[in-house]
Amino acid sequence: MYAGFFHIGFQNGHLQTLEKHFTFLDLKDASGNLNVSSLVCFFKQSGFLNVSNPIYFVGDGAFLYQNLLENLPFKIKVSSLKDAVISSITIGHIGYTNYKDGNYGTSAVLSPIYLRKSQAELALEEKQK
Repeated sequence: MYAGFFHIGFQNGHLQTLEKHFTFLDLKDASGNLNVSSLVCFFKQSGFLNVSNPIYFVGDGAFLYQNLLENLPFKIKVSSLKDAVISSITIGHIGYTNYKDGNYGTSAVLSPIYLRKSQAELALEEKQK
């Protein structure tokens, strides 16, 4: 599972990405069975377990591995299938939940990180060759 991990919090009065890590996690053991040991190891090494808030899992991988993720030894929240399909809605849902809980920030610091260029960008580059 390719994953991006973000520690989001307040800094200088604004909601910002405090840390980010990108990695590939193999969720299968040597026998091919699903387990969370690589994920737990990643969290311990990255320091994300020191965060007192729950860890949010979003995207289609979160929904696909929901039963496995629910067995993690720390507090998590997994997106619903509806949220997994459209990631911008997932971010909006998390933001709205935080807003309702009194955690305010600015959306100006939020921006997506894409794994690849859009089809339009690729077509434009090809046309310019």
